[in-house]
Amino acid sequence: MTWRSFDYDEEFTEQSLRKILQRNPDIEGLAVVTVDGRHIASILPDWINEESIALISASFAECATLASNLTHQLGQGSLETAYVKSKFGYVIVRALMSARLLVFLCKPEAKLGLIFSRLLREQNRTLTIFYSCAILAE
Repeated sequence: MTWRSFDYDEEFTEQSLRKILQRNPDIEGLAVVTVDGRHIASILPDWINEESIALISASFAECATLASNLTHQLGQGSLETAYVKSKFGYVIVRALMSARLLVFLCKPEAKLGLIFSRLLREQNRTLTIFYSCAILAE
């Protein structure tokens, strides 16, 4: 896993992401991006190269925008979580405060029920951590 960050409090953010990874063995990587696609921080598998980060971050943001537009059009409220499944695994995009997205890359054999229940249990901790990072970065 490779750590990349453009965050103000780099050490705090890295420790926070690593704690999430340690508690969830089905998660292969994490990224924090802005809703407009700017990369903030990530711990991603080594097969994702540096040149791809900007495109990948923009794609995460586009996924969240499409999902958010869909939920609004259907009258379902605001976006909380969106996920995409492929034969290589899952991408889960979770809306955070302050125009940030927390993105999870999960193994194909991941049990989404467990991941979502862990996310709900960790929601307050995770949101507090990244809300703090967002304030420091601004």
